[in-house]
Amino acid sequence: MRYLGEVERQQQAHVQLHGDPADYAAHARALLANHRARRTLAGRALAAYVPWFYGLRLDEVFASTVTEDEARLAVARTNGAPSWARIRDRNRSPEPGRTLRAGLTAGRGGDCGPTADGEHTGSDVG
Repeated sequence: MRYLGEVERQQQAHVQLHGDPADYAAHARALLANHRARRTLAGRALAAYVPWFYGLRLDEVFASTVTEDEARLAVARTNGAPSWARIRDRNRSPEPGRTLRAGLTAGRGGDCGPTADGEHTGSDVG
């Protein structure tokens, strides 16, 4: 049941993933290297975020083979996403506020178009 609770918590988390996808991929490769080097933090990350490692002691985690997909899952969950696909998809969308900033920038120079009541807004309105 711990796994299901973790999944629900992850799904409800506000995900703020706006880094370069290559950085997340590099983090996953580093996690694999750190697992091979038997570094404690790597073992703990895998035990905390990969379901089939839940409840294992660190020596059991280090004795296990870890795939790149498992490392990606741990990286995704470490960053508040429930899956690697969420990181990948989230990073394809524009940065929050980018659309708003673009609209504000475009609106500074003149007519922004009609408002709901049909009047124009912008520098030409007197």
